[in-house]
Amino acid sequence: MPPKGNAKATAEAKSPAKAPPPQATNPTPNAGFLSEVEGLLGRISASTDFGGFHNWKPLGVGDGGSAAVFDLEEFRKALENGGEYVCCGNFAWLDWKYSTAPGVPVLRSSVASYADAQFNPKASRFNTLKFTVAVEDPSKNPLEHKGALQAVSPQEEVIAPLFALGQALKSKSIAGSDAQKWRECFSSALLTFKLLETKEEREFETIKIRQEAAHKFVMISYTPVQWVYKINQMQKEREQKLTSAQIAALFTKHQFKAAQGQEEISVTFVENATYIGTHGLCYPEVTKALVEGAELYSHKSMFDSVSKIAQIIRRCKMEPKKVKWVFTLMLDRVRAGHQEVADFSSNAALFGTKDAFCQSSSSF
Repeated sequence: MPPKGNAKATAEAKSPAKAPPPQATNPTPNAGFLSEVEGLLGRISASTDFGGFHNWKPLGVGDGGSAAVFDLEEFRKALENGGEYVCCGNFAWLDWKYSTAPGVPVLRSSVASYADAQFNPKASRFNTLKFTVAVEDPSKNPLEHKGALQAVSPQEEVIAPLFALGQALKSKSIAGSDAQKWRECFSSALLTFKLLETKEEREFETIKIRQEAAHKFVMISYTPVQWVYKINQMQKEREQKLTSAQIAALFTKHQFKAAQGQEEISVTFVENATYIGTHGLCYPEVTKALVEGAELYSHKSMFDSVSKIAQIIRRCKMEPKKVKWVFTLMLDRVRAGHQEVADFSSNAALFGTKDAFCQSSSSF
């Protein structure tokens, strides 16, 4: 009779351990939109009227600007004393690709909505562009890094001018008199240079600006899907892994205020977002459904809360086939007109529909 230990080993060999879920890589889920912006920038650079916009001279108070043009001595004096320095500069000094939240999707619909509000073609003058620029070392001259300055303003605000002008050129809707409006707009951007020496300071400066704008209904706040990406990005970029409680404490430390209709950043919120990152964002089908849902329906998406997204995955018992099936089908049925977003607004309706989806998931 063989030893019991050997029998146990044989049984374990016949029943392999359940494979862990694939690791979430959090690739930029809307790289297509950023490529579109690249194309619009190429169109701007190739145009006769705007091709040299990177080299346009800043316009000060006497030339249509709302502040004096950049002065290195004044800049250093203000920053070295712990203050801020405000001046007029060329919008093109900023690096439009820079983000304090790399990997968090920038929604095309949000950029387009913001651009429409800021760049009314019928206005005699566009709204002044305003950006906060991070400074790590006041002793360095920022103008030696034109085109690479890091704006901590929400990325939608930085992309919007390029998007609006590029679209106007693409549609050939720019009149001769409009060229001067765009030149003045780009050349008189109001830049607030602020000493932000750490990644955390820059990160929460962006969050603060976004939340203040959302409270004033100037800009749309992050959707729940974007918050999922944001929390997971924060986890990924830390040198030492933070607990959910530690991440939630960071928001408390920086006096985060949720916008109207937005979930509070609690320990449970962070736990749910992290869970989604591990068991949802690792599947391309799920990321595609989540981001497209946010793109098409914004805060009214069927994925309108972090808690709800996490519950869907749990109800699927984390089975990859079911998870991918449910998220894909929920979006497809609404987009095809077979169901309304409101059908998924309550948990009872949501999970009743979800369970029906799961029963037929074997064909997925």
